[in-house]
Amino acid sequence: MPLYANREELKNRPARDAWVDIDDVEFFTLGNSDREAQGEEPLPDEWPDPITDPEASLHTTHDIAAARRIIPTTPQERLVVVSGEAYVETENARATLKKMQWIDVPPSGAVVRNALNPGPEGHRGQVEIVRIAGHWSEVIRTAIFTFGPGRPCDYHYHDGDEYWFVFRGHFTLHYRGEDHEVTPGAILAAGMGEEHGVVDPAETFEGVGFATQLEGQGRDGHLWRPVHGDPVETR
Repeated sequence: MPLYANREELKNRPARDAWVDIDDVEFFTLGNSDREAQGEEPLPDEWPDPITDPEASLHTTHDIAAARRIIPTTPQERLVVVSGEAYVETENARATLKKMQWIDVPPSGAVVRNALNPGPEGHRGQVEIVRIAGHWSEVIRTAIFTFGPGRPCDYHYHDGDEYWFVFRGHFTLHYRGEDHEVTPGAILAAGMGEEHGVVDPAETFEGVGFATQLEGQGRDGHLWRPVHGDPVETR
């Protein structure tokens, strides 16, 4: 089961991971600036990256562009709002997305804007979005997950491939009898039948879960050995 520390490792993954149908995952924010960010325009030097610096303020948003134009570089791209509210325009649709809602970006691209109402001082809060890019043939689940003390992720497997993108928090992943330390920005690719879980998280962590087409017996959701039998790995 590949575990990539960051998106650069994912984009430069070895040939043995050719089955992974996610090519890039990006976490970006929308703030208050009237300018429109182009492509992957970097944030100003004085604004900490929320992935590498989890202590970054969520309130000083005036230097961050309030809008961004997305032009796909892969066959499929999906935007998932993980906090706040965003307004998305494509050539054929307009939609306001709230937390846990998503939209697929057409080949012609999209413009996504901060849709939060200004506060008493005229400033809007920050919107957080995850962009998933790849070449999948089907998606069966896109969800935001939150685990933490007293709320573990049980040890399980799937009849299909599942991906995690962690955007907040640290935890220890249990996989095949070994422990792996996971930090913000990491991408987990769990192939069909590969057991994984977080038994006793020490802190709260959040991420986006993304599952592609079902295989094998085609059972959706978490599967456990005592209930569903031994897993069959295909990767």
